[in-house]
Amino acid sequence: MEKGVIFVLHGRKTHFSTRNISLINEIQHELRQPSAIGMLEGEIETVEEAMTTLYQKGMRRLLFVPVLLFPAMHFREDLPNRIQEWQKELADPDAVTVEVAETLGTTPAVVAFLTDAIRQEKQDKRSMLIVVHGTTRYPEPAEQMEAMVRELQQHTGANVAWGALHGEPNYISAMATIAGPVTIQPLFLSDGFLVNKIKETLLPDHPELHFLPTLENSAALKAAIVARLMEYHVC
Repeated sequence: MEKGVIFVLHGRKTHFSTRNISLINEIQHELRQPSAIGMLEGEIETVEEAMTTLYQKGMRRLLFVPVLLFPAMHFREDLPNRIQEWQKELADPDAVTVEVAETLGTTPAVVAFLTDAIRQEKQDKRSMLIVVHGTTRYPEPAEQMEAMVRELQQHTGANVAWGALHGEPNYISAMATIAGPVTIQPLFLSDGFLVNKIKETLLPDHPELHFLPTLENSAALKAAIVARLMEYHVC
């Protein structure tokens, strides 16, 4: 039975977000399987619309690929709850089987993206602070970041720390633990409000900071998504 693929993006409540859409479209064109994009927030191209579209095309096996970095609320609660509620509306809720890929933060592509950035900054004798969204509700994102930073330190020999907007370690406190010139790597899927918030908070007191680009529309993000697809023999 053919499998349909749904790329799950965060989306925006107030407007339709076009961030990373072109990159997802590239992957869709390369797929043999039918696919759709589903937004977790907003009222356009919702997850429910994506599921219905593929169901109406005859898909009874659905693979969800969360275009999210870490397994927090959207991954642990929002997505599974919405899948379950949609299935309840079917004449036969058991007719559709569902698989959900893991989030992207631990893929080799993201680790390589960070490794390259750290090595480049190390040449200029700069330390690296990786800033993530964070969460106060789930331990897995912090555990994944701790393991990743240890790996990055071992592979690069550089001074690397991490901090979060929400939860611990707080990124402002983490800044205080790093000596010397510091580069900020915002580990987000897009530039925008949150990255600007970090800049507005840090730059007044630390105008010498360097800020690197996020993963938005990057080759690393595409490689991370493709890696998750390949784990399910798709792509």
